[in-house]
Amino acid sequence: LLNSALALKQLIHWLIAMGIDIGFARNTTDLPQRRIVYNQLIPQFGAKALTDIKWRDIRDWIRQRDGNPKTIGNILSVFRTALDEAVEDELINVNPLAGKKIRRKGTVREDEIDPFSNEEREAIINTATGQERNFILFAFWTGMRISELCALNWDVVDWHKRTVRVDKALTQPAKECEAPKTNAGVRDVKLLEPALSALQDQKAYTFLKGREIFQNPRTGERWAGDLVIRKRMWTRILKKAQVRYRYPYQMRHTYASIMLMAEESPQWVATQMGHTDWTFTARTYSRFIPDDAPNAETRRLNVGQMLAKSCHSGRQTTPNDVKKTPTLEIYNIYLFLFFNKLYCF
Repeated sequence: LLNSALALKQLIHWLIAMGIDIGFARNTTDLPQRRIVYNQLIPQFGAKALTDIKWRDIRDWIRQRDGNPKTIGNILSVFRTALDEAVEDELINVNPLAGKKIRRKGTVREDEIDPFSNEEREAIINTATGQERNFILFAFWTGMRISELCALNWDVVDWHKRTVRVDKALTQPAKECEAPKTNAGVRDVKLLEPALSALQDQKAYTFLKGREIFQNPRTGERWAGDLVIRKRMWTRILKKAQVRYRYPYQMRHTYASIMLMAEESPQWVATQMGHTDWTFTARTYSRFIPDDAPNAETRRLNVGQMLAKSCHSGRQTTPNDVKKTPTLEIYNIYLFLFFNKLYCF
């Protein structure tokens, strides 16, 4: 009994009742998208007839909201899917969101690279105490994703090899740990001295339980995801340390920039961070690379030959290619890409 005067709220309820997926399929996305529907779309547009929902109304509403681009994208995705169904059922002629994107000036993406300086990093670590300090110190010196840190158990620590095995992740909506999205995500992360020290200190809190390494001190349970960490720990510590706010994910970017500025090879850094392709690591963090080094010209030529061969052959450059180039450092790639202007990736 659908008609063109149908309100958005009625449409959504009908779609759910009919079992039509508007984003509730996977466990990891179910909760956030339900919140989008019931806490945002229905209160704002639920009473409007579908034919009265215009692009300018959606655009102006989004621009007035305080949210990062990822959140905005999630809202538009759910909204767009529901309106696509309305078009399919001939309730409206055109989806007002078709091909539309919101570009907000002055916003910072969660994954935009904005690493902490040495002074900021030390201020954050020194401000934190107990389990919170151990978590933050370990995150800064392993480059692991927050979801990977939440899923970390004691049985993946190899004290002899000084590594931790990363093979699970725990996102905010998920009820249990899940496998990484890519094969590269499963890896052994080398424990540098500060990270090893953080683990040793954390033993006093959770080691005897033999389960999760890091816990929310308030609950005595495993951290449930990035959102809880931000609300219960991260924001408070940064404010007390008088450090400009950035998302916890910036600890990962900070680790990468520290390693690359220390002239670690891009292949090693990529493996540590779980990147599929080391050239992605090189491109992403190139602005944090020193532009001067001994024998730079010779090394630049070596890198140039390797990258040119990869480009012309159409084959993806692999970690083995890196090993074939002696003393390859990240600044080789930076110098070659920017001074020889080879943009084949």
